[in-house]
Amino acid sequence: MNTQQQNRRLAVKLLLVALGMLGFSVAMIPLYDVFTQISGVNGKITQLLDEKTLAYQVDEQRNVYVDFISAVSAASDLQVTFSQSRWEVHPGAIYDVSYQLHNLAGKEIKLRTLASVSPGFAANYFGVLHCLCFETITLQAQEV
Repeated sequence: MNTQQQNRRLAVKLLLVALGMLGFSVAMIPLYDVFTQISGVNGKITQLLDEKTLAYQVDEQRNVYVDFISAVSAASDLQVTFSQSRWEVHPGAIYDVSYQLHNLAGKEIKLRTLASVSPGFAANYFGVLHCLCFETITLQAQEV
């Protein structure tokens, strides 16, 4: 086999590897959702509730502790502060949680927050009336 044939074979193999990697990366999107659902990691809150139609019974006998944390990349120029990071709540009650975003960068940034519950199955017990996590937020330089 001459050099030109070897180069063609190598090029075909490399092309197949690249196509396989592309296919795998596309397949990872739905596989990630399945994995997180099975493992109980990254519980997404998808219930957007209407306050007028809520008919929950507040259970004053039970207390549940909810901790709010933020995960921001170390390279990010964003600071997130919760008004209160740990809440003692009663199941069925409505609570207003607020947080502050501070753009520390010298330029405009666009961001989208994600609401996630851990362990993942607990997301079935959380609902959201209004959340910035369903919108894209634009913060000007140094804006709070």
